[in-house]
Parts: sequence; C-alpha cells; structure tokens
Amino acid sequence: MTSNDFVFEEGDLRKIPASKLLFKELKASVRPPYWFFGGIAANLTLALLAIAWTAFTHKTFPRPGLLGVFISGWLLADVTTTNQLGNDPERAGYLIRGGMVPSTLLKLRNLMLFSIIAPVAVAATIIGESIAKSNHHLASDLIIALLPFCSGLALGNLTSALAPYKQITLKERLKDRRSWIPWMLKASLPYILSSLFLPLILFPAYSAGLLRPHHIAKVTALTGAVIILWSIFLGVIGSSIAFRIADSRTSKYLNTIWKES
Repeated sequence: MTSNDFVFEEGDLRKIPASKLLFKELKASVRPPYWFFGGIAANLTLALLAIAWTAFTHKTFPRPGLLGVFISGWLLADVTTTNQLGNDPERAGYLIRGGMVPSTLLKLRNLMLFSIIAPVAVAATIIGESIAKSNHHLASDLIIALLPFCSGLALGNLTSALAPYKQITLKERLKDRRSWIPWMLKASLPYILSSLFLPLILFPAYSAGLLRPHHIAKVTALTGAVIILWSIFLGVIGSSIAFRIADSRTSKYLNTIWKES
C-alpha cells in the first residue's frame, strides 16, 4: 500500500480543512513501514513499563490521573509528535505537492495524535479510578491526564518546524554515517525544549498540588479553569510560532526531507 492508494483530486488540498482529512489520513497511516502507529505502539509499551516500575518502587498504585500523564507524556515525546514533517516523508511530500501548506499538515497530524492518544489517556485514568477504589476525584484526574496535550503538541510543532529530518529505517541510518551527528542533534532538541519549558508548563498544576503521586488535592472550578486555560494559552502561542516558521520554509523542506529519492 502506498501514498497513492489514498489520493485526493487535484486542487482539493488547497481548500479542504484539516479536520475533514482526518479519517482518510488515519487510514493512509495504516501501511508499512507504519511510522505513525509504530511509534505510538512502541511508546505506549514504554509508558506501561514506566507505570509498572512506579507502582513497584512506591509499593502502591499511582494516582489515577498520573496514569494518563504517563501515557500521554510518553506518547507525545515520540518522533511521531516531535518530527511531524519528517515522519512518513513519502506521504507528507505527496500532500505538500498536492497543495497542502506545512502548517495545515502540522494541524492534521495534531488532530491524528489527539484522536488516538486522548481516548487512551482518558480510558487509563477511568480504569485507574476503578482499580484504586479510593476517594479519588475523576474530574481533577482527567484534567491532569489531558494537561500535556496543548503544550505538548505545541512543543512538537516547534521541533517539527525548527529541525525536521527525514525518517528512515535504522538499517538505512546506520549505513548513512554522515547523517548521524545531525540526526542525533535534531532528535535531542525535543528533550532540551521539554527540560527548559516543563516547569513553566506545569507551574499551575504544581501550585495546585495536582502532581503529587499519592496526594489528592481538592480542585475548585476556578483552579481547573486556570490550569486548562494556561495549557491552551501556551499551546496556541507555541503552535502559532511553529506554523509561521513551517510555512516560511516550504521550499527548504521540499529540497531536503520531501525531495524525490
């Protein structure tokens, strides 16, 4: 199955909003080499291992809201999020040559990520509530679980726009020795940005006591609104900058990550 198995009529991509392309793109991503879903599956496994390790070391089940944070946090740290323009370069190149601008491609892949990761994070939180069997607050735990999304996707958009790289198999990467250092530098950028901005992103949640592993803080409507609006605010600012950068570099991307092989 190739990109051409999910084609659009000429000129369609200039007019169709990202939301209307979502289902077709999800179908197109279910094909070898499974860049999109492969990354999500691998990081979901790591998230579950992290949850198990936390439960083992603390000798108790983590707060349900943190289950969603583990899952959404791990998944949003993946190359699927942080290299959206270089991940699945064949499909991305096809969409761009069909008239889609890079900012629309980023928005489309944001929607794909949210439509897959958010339900998993929410389900994990609800299951965690049922397992814990204690007086947890589902509303506050769901806020915690969804907290990484706006800011996490914004960081992913920024790294995707600033330092995209063509995703190739590990075997091909090992053969191309000249690409090792640029690849490692670009791959480390998401972790650098996350380390720099994480305190800023999580500051309201820390202040409200929501991120303590086994402490249940009472969350008022005002506190919840502040935390959600803060995450949305950072997400909008970060993504807006990323969209401008991406659209200004279209020709550069076409000559590097999306060039014909």
